[in-house]
Amino acid sequence: MVTEEGWAGEYASFCLSFVRGLDESELLRRFGALADTHRPRSRGQAQADAQRWTTGLLPVIRAGRCGQWAFGTEEGHRLEGNRSEVLRRLSRGTQAVSLSFSGATTMSYYEDGEVVTVYDTRRSYQQPGEGDPFDIFPELPAHGSAAGRLLPDGRTSLGRLELPTERTPLLQRATLRAVCRVVSDHFGIDLPPGALTGGLASAQVLPVLPGVDGRYRPPTELAEHITTASEACLRTVLATQMCSLAAETGLDTYPEVIEALHRAGQDERQGVDDDSPLGIRLRTVFADAAAAWSLPRDDDGQLLIDLSERDAWQHRANAAGVLADALSLSAREVIGSVLHQRRNPDWRAEFMEQLGEALHEHRGAPPHERQVRTPTAHARKRRSTQ
Repeated sequence: MVTEEGWAGEYASFCLSFVRGLDESELLRRFGALADTHRPRSRGQAQADAQRWTTGLLPVIRAGRCGQWAFGTEEGHRLEGNRSEVLRRLSRGTQAVSLSFSGATTMSYYEDGEVVTVYDTRRSYQQPGEGDPFDIFPELPAHGSAAGRLLPDGRTSLGRLELPTERTPLLQRATLRAVCRVVSDHFGIDLPPGALTGGLASAQVLPVLPGVDGRYRPPTELAEHITTASEACLRTVLATQMCSLAAETGLDTYPEVIEALHRAGQDERQGVDDDSPLGIRLRTVFADAAAAWSLPRDDDGQLLIDLSERDAWQHRANAAGVLADALSLSAREVIGSVLHQRRNPDWRAEFMEQLGEALHEHRGAPPHERQVRTPTAHARKRRSTQ
């Protein structure tokens, strides 16, 4: 039984998001609400639904209105409202500010799809694109000595570990309440103490896609070959490698993915719309992998999947993320991520053979005659040899 006590400042782990000028329905839509899950929920009902394996362990957002602002509240460890991808959607054409707490306090402020600033008690430096929070909100609490800092050489420190004391929770709550007051005073948001009690409009959400990454550098032994190859050659190899990765992880079982694999070889870089058929498919893969990671149990306490199945879902989600990157970034930026996720131990030899073929093909053929292997045919060939 969950006690309806106070407002979100009394919750153990939560995120409270405010968006100016929206109603509850539009707020939930921007979060990624599933249409058939809309209904009023109390705090306890929302928690129960978010933990129910029969509905995929999907997060639940409860929504309401406070003056000119709509608000969404959520609890747990997978908080949607403090993700930059979500805040970009929430703030399109307006303003959005989110406040999250899990011991540390984070306040994020976005306008029209772009970050303005982020205040995080765990770090005293800004990420690229973030303004200084103290320039906008000078009344924010100063960072403690344990916060991560920017070093003179441009690197960042992780911060100093502080041993918790019996006063630590009280100090963390005091910081949270101070940030709440700053947000309330600056934006004119007056959330009554009982605003989050009782039944609120709510829905389960299918989390939006993570941002494009391209984080992995190519293996050292292949870096020179990748650096000297043309973007056109790399795009041809990328498409073939992506097909192999999709076949290895089962991602190519979805028709939306097969169509996208064709586009991955064309260097269109149109990205993936979260609400497109491909976007919804990839979001579903990510959500299934997140549910699998928790090793869900049925009502009798029996595991629904084993460790190998959990890992298989994680590999498929990783491949989904790489596909989204391949449709958004240059081949040179994303090829390292594709190679990093390959499951076949012979991928290095495959890559060098494919790069050699691509160099020969692009050197001898005019642009309009250059071809990329058909993804479906390539996947079928891969399966026939396994």
